[in-house]
Amino acid sequence: MMQLYQFPHRVSVWFFCLTVVALTGCGLNDIPDREKEVKTAWDNLVMQYKMRSDLLPNLVNTIRNVFHGNNDLIEKLEAASLQSGTMENPEELFSNPVSFKTFQLKQAEISRILSSLMGGFSEDSVLMDDQNLQALKAQLTLIENRIAVARRDYEAAVDKYNVELGSVSGRLWKSILYRDAKPVEGLMESSTLIPEPS
Repeated sequence: MMQLYQFPHRVSVWFFCLTVVALTGCGLNDIPDREKEVKTAWDNLVMQYKMRSDLLPNLVNTIRNVFHGNNDLIEKLEAASLQSGTMENPEELFSNPVSFKTFQLKQAEISRILSSLMGGFSEDSVLMDDQNLQALKAQLTLIENRIAVARRDYEAAVDKYNVELGSVSGRLWKSILYRDAKPVEGLMESSTLIPEPS
């Protein structure tokens, strides 16, 4: 009797072990893992935008001290600086498509203004000689490069996540465990974001 009792128990233990091994390689955790990658990439992108917005008031003040004229670009940069300083909650931006698009448009406008302003620096010898301004320009160039990398990383994470949701195993696990999972909207192309100068 003892052996009859142990045989089904051993079979159930082996069946449990095989089930665990099978489930670990079948993509059970791929959806939450990809979602975590998207949120991490989004947080990194927002952090880079925040770093840039922290430099903008200092840049505006430095330019005003060096260049005493009323430059239209400086006024626009100052207005954009004030707008970017009131950055909304990143989680709300991530989940609200209208806020997400508005946020992207604001950041693209800041990039356009900075690009025009930085181009004007090389034409003005007074601005080129100011060391504070040159240090800020170097910092902004570095942050703009980091923003470009963070945008690329976010797009890659979104692509992976959306592909996972569309795969056979992803659709299966979504229907069973992750019913709330939905595709994530990627970023707009930089060329469509940047409005033409008026």
